[in-house]
Amino acid sequence: MTGRPALLGSPNGAPLRSFLTEWPLLVVLGAALTVRTIAVAAYRPALLSPDGTSYLVIADRLIPGIHRPAGYSLFLRGIGAGHDLIAAPLVQHAMVLALIVALYALLRRRAAAPWLAGLALVPLAIDARQVAIEHMILSEALFLTLVLAALLLLTLPRQVSPATCAAAGLALGLAGLVRSTGLPLLAVLVLFLVVARARWVLHLALVAGLVLPVGAYALWYLSEHGVVALSQYDGHFLYGRVAGFADCRGVDDLTPQEATLCETTDAGVRGNATYYVWAADSPAQDFRGVRGDAVLGSFARKVLLAHPGPWVRATVRDTLPYFVPGAPIEGTYLCDMSYRFPPSGVDADCFVYVANQDLSANSTTPEYAEGPGGFLQGYQKFLTTPPLVFGLLTLVVAACSVVALVRRRWRGQAEALLFGVIAVGLVVLASATTMYDVRYGFQLVAMLPVAAVLAVLALRTDRPAPAPDDPAEEPVEQTASLVAVRTS
Repeated sequence: MTGRPALLGSPNGAPLRSFLTEWPLLVVLGAALTVRTIAVAAYRPALLSPDGTSYLVIADRLIPGIHRPAGYSLFLRGIGAGHDLIAAPLVQHAMVLALIVALYALLRRRAAAPWLAGLALVPLAIDARQVAIEHMILSEALFLTLVLAALLLLTLPRQVSPATCAAAGLALGLAGLVRSTGLPLLAVLVLFLVVARARWVLHLALVAGLVLPVGAYALWYLSEHGVVALSQYDGHFLYGRVAGFADCRGVDDLTPQEATLCETTDAGVRGNATYYVWAADSPAQDFRGVRGDAVLGSFARKVLLAHPGPWVRATVRDTLPYFVPGAPIEGTYLCDMSYRFPPSGVDADCFVYVANQDLSANSTTPEYAEGPGGFLQGYQKFLTTPPLVFGLLTLVVAACSVVALVRRRWRGQAEALLFGVIAVGLVVLASATTMYDVRYGFQLVAMLPVAAVLAVLALRTDRPAPAPDDPAEEPVEQTASLVAVRTS
């Protein structure tokens, strides 16, 4: 032992002889930095889409919008995107590079070999769609960073304290203000603490950390809109999910207003969720504002309770394309779902183009470099993670969990399931409440490979808990900090 500090928390706590021991991290980081540098050179200041312009409007006005929480818009103001939109992709790329380092550290602390830890992070580092979405004015990169920050705060430290649990709750609460689907993840984190048999104070700290930003935002919303809420458009989104297959037969308690939403046309010729929520000729346009949102939401809930089968089938149908190659994608604008590098700096491709405005909608000159842009357009044809990979990784996590359950070696698998359940759960939640969209599976690239490696490692290294009359064992460094250390 030389007394030098261990790099990235090596699994046995021993100092590493050379920084070059972690050469896979250097390679992965180098590749990730290279492709992101090319994106910055090709498309300046950023890529924009219709959703991106709505984020910019809220960021300029600094008033919470009714459609979705304004967390990402506040982020844009906070990083200085009001002066130059290029700040957004630069910061988003930097956040993902930091995530690569943190996730590598987690895997190394769980005794993953350097090459295996690096391999698990290759998709996050070089996936073309991942890099393209990071380069857009979209909330996905920030949401991913905050969710993974919450998970890492519960898994990466050698000893989890109330302070780290509160920080994890804070990160998750902020994620919920970026995308409201982040808030239900609290249940998964609480369940993880239960499995870890954590002290009640850690549960309390986690919940308190989440309540702080969410409560503050709700008060801001109250001051602007007169109601305690985070948004007031959930009824529209749920109606959009249901309207395409809604059947009013057997729904007896519809109000006269709700009855006007019943359709008799065949479900196969109706529009998709995007049409029903946003189109000018959608029936939802007759129910604008907060009161109209309540009518749409009530109609959707009544239909779902009366006929849950079509909703379940639609959820499964829209979930499968993320994991099964060739699975049919129904009722979607396939072009709009691509989120890829466009072929020029002027013309929109799949509704994505180089930003030609600033935060306040003032016209700016988009910059497009044909050389690096052409490279990225070719790059994305080959280096985009296919659904088959996500499907196989999900099966690995599930299979390891079944084996662990049969062998009663469950302690280490909880951490793998934490990453896997959140990755897949966000996809299922999106499919259940909206529809298929590539961006709703954005987290799969980052979380599923890590979950699969953690699952295999836990199955290999986890040991049965000592018998009650055995002496207490020292915690092993490569096991999860919460699961390994019984916080009684």
